[in-house]
Amino acid sequence: MVEDEYVFLNIVAGADELARMHRALYRDELQAFAPARYVPHITLARTTDRTLLERAFESASAKNFDFTVVVSSISVYWIDPDLPRRAVFEVALADAR
Repeated sequence: MVEDEYVFLNIVAGADELARMHRALYRDELQAFAPARYVPHITLARTTDRTLLERAFESASAKNFDFTVVVSSISVYWIDPDLPRRAVFEVALADAR
């Protein structure tokens, strides 16, 4: 799927668990930063160049992605358009296998 400047894969199996995790992350202090809408996904590409974005979408659409992952930690990044991204902190997940 293409949205704004991103190409991403929608999550099918496990989407409910990711949405639940997302809601848990945006409780308390982070609630003010929660997006109005969250779609469980994996970002594949980000660019403001529409031609590259369409090419990335076509390439991803031609593939049959079928894989399983285990998330063992979550990292929070500070994103400033004028600076390199940097991890602010990382949280290990208790249920990671």
